[in-house]
Amino acid sequence: MGAKLHRNPTGQPCLTVNGVAQSQTINPKIFTHVIFASNGCSQPIKIQVCYYKSQHCIPVDVPGYGRKEAVLGILPAMKDFRFEYREHF
Repeated sequence: MGAKLHRNPTGQPCLTVNGVAQSQTINPKIFTHVIFASNGCSQPIKIQVCYYKSQHCIPVDVPGYGRKEAVLGILPAMKDFRFEYREHF
């Protein structure tokens, strides 16, 4: 059984969550790991986003029919990263 997800009336997941590494302007070898979350449902959703298999996590509150951007971390020479998230009920 997978993780519990908020769903819309047609059964589709409410959230879309993506991540991107952005190099810094001053030092392009340092990367900011940014998480983008988009909520297609009316209720606000709270999630916890973590580096994959790590205890380094951040809370993100995504408003109903809204988007949220959050910084997961800033690391040197780590362009590629993996993350996981869990929705709170």
